[in-house]
Amino acid sequence: GRYEDLGALGAGGMGSVRRVRDVVLNRPMAMKTLHPELLENAEVVARFVAEAQATAQLQHPGIVPVHELGRLDDGRPYFTMQEVRGRTLGAVIASVHAASGDTWAAAPDGWSFRRLIDAFHRVCEAVAYAHDRGVIHRDIKPENVMVGEHGEVLVVDWGLAKVVGAEAGGEGLVVTGRWQDDSFATRMGQVAGTPAYMPPEQARGDIGALDRQIGRAH
Repeated sequence: GRYEDLGALGAGGMGSVRRVRDVVLNRPMAMKTLHPELLENAEVVARFVAEAQATAQLQHPGIVPVHELGRLDDGRPYFTMQEVRGRTLGAVIASVHAASGDTWAAAPDGWSFRRLIDAFHRVCEAVAYAHDRGVIHRDIKPENVMVGEHGEVLVVDWGLAKVVGAEAGGEGLVVTGRWQDDSFATRMGQVAGTPAYMPPEQARGDIGALDRQIGRAH
């Protein structure tokens, strides 16, 4: 009853995202929910909850903040987060390429090659922060970076994130319920992510070799 549905924003393989209004704080937000047909899949539910928990613990200007985790009346888990109004970094890159010829030129909206490099640098800062907290995104690509209308650069969609290092303890490391329940751990040989952006060890399904170095050369 706290949220008013304002329409769909997008959907993926595991869930959908809708625009909602928090009627208590009177602000628009994004709500991600699990697809109803996946509700009986305990591993998928655990991964969904872990995405919310991990993202909520990654408090950085380059990572979308998560505000609440709960369940709808039909039992589906949901989490709410900041609504990002803008485009994907992939769309921005395409607009700069379309405006350029033999030399780099600015797109009609002012985006240039230099601004793209600055956005990429900010993505690297967010990813480095996540690595320091013991989290590997595992699906970094232009479509998973949102560029807001006011210059925000945000890494989104942490559904494939792998939590590493938590077993060593230490203040500030991310811990999720999925990590604590070994029955839901990703198994050796399983491949998840986008092939064009995977490091070799991820493409091989060598889960144990995944660490905080991205795209290591072999």
